[in-house]
Amino acid sequence: MPEPTLHVTAMFRARPGQEEALRRVLRSLVAPTRREDGCIRYDLLENLAEPGQLTFVEEWRDEAALTAHLATAHIQEARRAYADLVDGDLDLRRYRMLA
Repeated sequence: MPEPTLHVTAMFRARPGQEEALRRVLRSLVAPTRREDGCIRYDLLENLAEPGQLTFVEEWRDEAALTAHLATAHIQEARRAYADLVDGDLDLRRYRMLA
């Protein structure tokens, strides 16, 4: 039986006035990440009730694929770029499918 995939959410909240700048930085991650080995799903969503609250919904082959993703140059560059754009800490959560 194959090992279940890893599901991840990564939620960001933009500082007031920085919403569009954060959207640009996070959108720039989508194309290169979707090409990564082990990436099954990588979607960027924005909360309709709270504009500026952006969430990646991700699915990875396994923990090793996620670890490799977090070490890529595009993620490291984005972390530096969004450091002054976000309000609070990144809310990163890992999930496994139950049903």
